Amino acid sequence: MESHGNAVQCIFLCEFHTIAGPRITIQVPSDYVSKDVFQTVSRYIIPKVQQLQRTFICLNAFHFNVCFVFASTTRTVAFEPVVRKLTEYLIDLELSSKLLSHVADGDLFSCLQNLLTRVRNDINSNGVCLLQEGSTTIPLCVTAPECGEAAAGVVVGPHHAPIILPAFHTYARDQWDLTTLRLLPYITGFNHISRISALADVALDLVRECIRHLVALGVALLVPLFQYSNMYRPTPKLAKLAKCLALQKRCVAQCSKLPARCDVRDVFRMFASMAHGATYGEICVRFNPAALNINDRQMVLFGLVEGLIRTVHRYPVSIRRETLSEEGRSSRPLPRALPSAHTGSHRPTLPFTGFKCTHEICCSAGISSHQLHAILERDQACVVLYR
Repeated sequence: MESHGNAVQCIFLCEFHTIAGPRITIQVPSDYVSKDVFQTVSRYIIPKVQQLQRTFICLNAFHFNVCFVFASTTRTVAFEPVVRKLTEYLIDLELSSKLLSHVADGDLFSCLQNLLTRVRNDINSNGVCLLQEGSTTIPLCVTAPECGEAAAGVVVGPHHAPIILPAFHTYARDQWDLTTLRLLPYITGFNHISRISALADVALDLVRECIRHLVALGVALLVPLFQYSNMYRPTPKLAKLAKCLALQKRCVAQCSKLPARCDVRDVFRMFASMAHGATYGEICVRFNPAALNINDRQMVLFGLVEGLIRTVHRYPVSIRRETLSEEGRSSRPLPRALPSAHTGSHRPTLPFTGFKCTHEICCSAGISSHQLHAILERDQACVVLYR
């Protein structure tokens, strides 16, 4: 976990006193924010009723706020979720035990001061602080600003297959949310997003959002769905496999069919033979990886993760869309995987526009690659682009 040094210079809790007005109740370290400095910003921390655009005043209401103090050069956007979660946690404490409104009590004061001290120290040293609320653990995690920007640019389709990277295990298990922990056993690099959603019994949109953030954090990677009908091509990085000893050790560890160990030369030969037009199934028939102690599925996954090979995607395109009538502009309707009873409902038509690869079409239509291949073979008005 990346250290944030002394990014959080101070944390203080303030409240609106019925006589003294806004005041600081607790701050760690002590006396970091002077009374004069606080008075200049107190109206922004505990706003007046007019600033809250309210037309009435709540009598006997308890107003408080918690503030983090940073240097003027610190980019604070990464700490905003931490402040928000800590505030919600303190509200729960106040509603359940009146901890904040009775902070004048010596024991409660020490308890709250120790809490804020632990939050500041853990955030500065580890970037995360775990708060315990009964049987629930609330993680206060500082995420790099770049991660939020990166997550917005990550496209996670139902046909993508995520895989966990070694960086994931540098985090403590209890730092992850319940959704991530529920999906974790199914993120193998061979299950696509839709299948993970079904296996884990989690909503598809929630799975996609979870995987998107894991990819943005750099602890997961999206790879194309593995099929023996896929075609792969070696990349210029394949030359590293012949020179880099560390890469060779990872290759043997991940591609071997245990308990035996494979030979790096055999893996290199299979990667190098991935010529255009040859499916991976045909390559396996030619080399017989089982006899070479090679786990053929793990070998492809290793090559994709390390960038030694890439997938050649196939994009069907209907070439008669401009000349056919409106009803005939698309290819034949794709069959459903589990057709319903004869209800007379019209089966939707999915056009081959060239924007969706065969993996995405199969996943969205619920058919196998063999079924789609048969449809494309019969369709005289459709061509397939390889890229």
